[in-house]
Amino acid sequence: MSKRYKGGVISATAPSTNPAGTGVWTVSQLMQQTFPEIPNGQQAYTTAGTYSWVAPTGVTAVSVLVVGAGGTGGGGVDFACDYRGGGGGGGGGLAYLNNYAVTPSNSYTVVVSTTGNSYFVSTSVVGAEKGGNGNTGSTVAGGGGTGLGASSTKYTGGSGGTGAQGESGNADAGGGGGGGAAGYLGNGGKGGNARDTAGVAGATGGGGGGGAAAGDNQYAGANGGGVGLLGAGTTGAGGTRSSNFVGGGGAGSGGTAGGNGVDGMNQQSATRGTYGGGGGGTTSNGSNNPGLGGLSAVRIIYGTTGGITRAFPSTNTGDL
Repeated sequence: MSKRYKGGVISATAPSTNPAGTGVWTVSQLMQQTFPEIPNGQQAYTTAGTYSWVAPTGVTAVSVLVVGAGGTGGGGVDFACDYRGGGGGGGGGLAYLNNYAVTPSNSYTVVVSTTGNSYFVSTSVVGAEKGGNGNTGSTVAGGGGTGLGASSTKYTGGSGGTGAQGESGNADAGGGGGGGAAGYLGNGGKGGNARDTAGVAGATGGGGGGGAAAGDNQYAGANGGGVGLLGAGTTGAGGTRSSNFVGGGGAGSGGTAGGNGVDGMNQQSATRGTYGGGGGGTTSNGSNNPGLGGLSAVRIIYGTTGGITRAFPSTNTGDL
């Protein structure tokens, strides 16, 4: 015979008493017995290296976000009065995987790289490419990285924005802007071309905005905007440009904005667009030290609240 509880029937195999020691079950007690809550938790890896993440007791599934590093900008050079600004670096890719099955106490590989792909377990499970580097003394810019992984439950949020071309043929040729990091729901913004266009905003869903173009022929390109790790949010704006200022790309989804372009000086001191923003290229009269790409990161979340499992892009993805 089935055991009765307040509001319905449970199977004959259910305990005769609830957690409170009585024979009457409430709906919430029954739900907890049937679908037990898993404590919320998270782990973020933001420093380059190889790690082993151990699944906690009771955790049987996780959601994972990976953001690839941004590409480094190219240095500007003067080839016997053939002046060439460096190309901007491409933004890093972004991908996430929800409800990936894990076994408590087992270890899982996490790789965070500033020189190649970053991933959880392997690139065939979920990972993200680094954005391409901008070429030195060339009009060639870095391409944006993409999300990686063969799983049908993985979502490629977007590709990083492409960097801009550097200028050539003019004294003190300007560098190209860096591309923005990929967003949770779309691509990062493209960097602005030297003496031509401003940076382009990221796509809807949080892509970092592209770095601005050189404002005139003595400016380094600005760095592209990064993207945050706490879920989809606002979209990063494209960097501004004018005759005397080069604005960095705006941040998407709580990341950091890219640093502004520098007037013929050391671009490396400018702020990275973290995570995943591309670095701006330097001018031909600069110190040949281009903008650095934004860092890469892997973030793991797990747990349930009210029967709702945490999942990217925006279901209980904050720090809980």
